[in-house]
Amino acid sequence: SPLLRALAALHQPVAARRPAMVMTGGDEPPNVVPGKAAAAVDPEAKDDEEDKHSHRSDDTVWESAEGKDEDDLIENTVGQSKQDTLFIKLEHFVSKQFGKKGSEKRPSVTLEIVEQHRSEEDFWCIIDGKVFDLGPFLRGEAKHPGGKSILTRQLGLGGQSADERFVRWHHPSGNTVRRAPDYFIGDLEGYVPKAKAKKLLQHLLTAYMGSREEPRRTFMLPAKGEP
Repeated sequence: SPLLRALAALHQPVAARRPAMVMTGGDEPPNVVPGKAAAAVDPEAKDDEEDKHSHRSDDTVWESAEGKDEDDLIENTVGQSKQDTLFIKLEHFVSKQFGKKGSEKRPSVTLEIVEQHRSEEDFWCIIDGKVFDLGPFLRGEAKHPGGKSILTRQLGLGGQSADERFVRWHHPSGNTVRRAPDYFIGDLEGYVPKAKAKKLLQHLLTAYMGSREEPRRTFMLPAKGEP
């Protein structure tokens, strides 16, 4: 009877009840629209996806944060972005060891010299106008908490300008800003922060546009009793 056949079907294994999928040489795999080529992969998007699923298993170091008592003395960072806070603290620890920016004690380096250090074992990067040597991590002389792969990815995709990835992967209360002075080479000569450069450009543009305006004509009204 139909009832008995239905009960018997329920006792079959799941695989036996599922209809088989038969694909011929001309069939398209599932989820692929026939006649459409695969979309181009954005390298940055692919990199982000790799970062999301990466287990950092090469030489990742797990450690606790240093300087917690010092961080507690900071009242707040309201009004600051993560990047602002990171760069302020980075400058704080670099200046403690090398003096304030522009002082005689503090070294500087030209862009031409920085560009000579961009190999997989000799890599200098620029963060907020400061040059750091990542070579010791790549050569195995020091351990990077995030592993070597994150540094080679910076070299391959981000180049020597590392602001964006540094902010993405580090926390203002982490150990990086405290240890960064150990790898500090010097300030990049001629560097102008983006925010300052934007203000300067805006000021120059305003001055330029103002100089092109035609002088306004003024009209004097005659005083009472004058013709």
